[in-house]
Amino acid sequence: MLPWGHAAVGYLLYAALTRYRDGERPAEAPVIALAIGTQFADLLDKPLAWYVGVLPSGRSLGHSVFTAIVVIAIVHWLAVRYDRRELSVAFAVGHLSHLAADSVYPLLRGDWEGLHFLLWPVLPQTSSETSYTILEVLIASTLSVTGAFELLMFCVATALWISHRMPGLWLCLNVIRSALPNR
Repeated sequence: MLPWGHAAVGYLLYAALTRYRDGERPAEAPVIALAIGTQFADLLDKPLAWYVGVLPSGRSLGHSVFTAIVVIAIVHWLAVRYDRRELSVAFAVGHLSHLAADSVYPLLRGDWEGLHFLLWPVLPQTSSETSYTILEVLIASTLSVTGAFELLMFCVATALWISHRMPGLWLCLNVIRSALPNR
C-alpha cells in the first residue's frame, strides 16, 4: 500500500474509534502520532532495504509484529510517563493499521508467503526489493487498480479530516512557525 493509502486507513480507523469511544472527532496531537504510526514501518524498512541494503525486504523489520510489540510498548511507556496516553493509542492504531493494510493484498491473492513479513525474522523473506526506487514504486502502484482504490480512499479520508477541522495541521504549522527565526 502507498503512503497515502496507509494514512487514509489509519485516519478512518482512528476517527471511527474516537467517535465510538468518546463521541468526538480526533484531537490535534494524537492525529500527528497517528500519522507517524501509519508511516513508521515504511520509513524504517524502505531506506534500510532499498538504499542501505541491510534488510532483506522493504517489508521486514518495521513490518514485523515482534517489532510492533516492542515499538508500541516503548511509545506507550513514554506516553504514560508524560501523561499523554492518547498519543500511544493513536500511534498504535496507525502502526497496526499499516501492518493490517499491507496484509490485505496478499490475503486476497492467497499468497501466504506474502505475509511472512509479519513474522520476520522467524519466517524468511524470499524476495529482495533493493533495486527499486521510491519513484518507480509510486508510479507503478499509482497506475494500478489498487492504486486508484487507495487514492479514492485517501480522498474520502481527506474529506472526513477536513470536516473534522483538519486536526494536527495547525499544531504542525505552529511548531514550524516557532522554529523559524524571527525577522
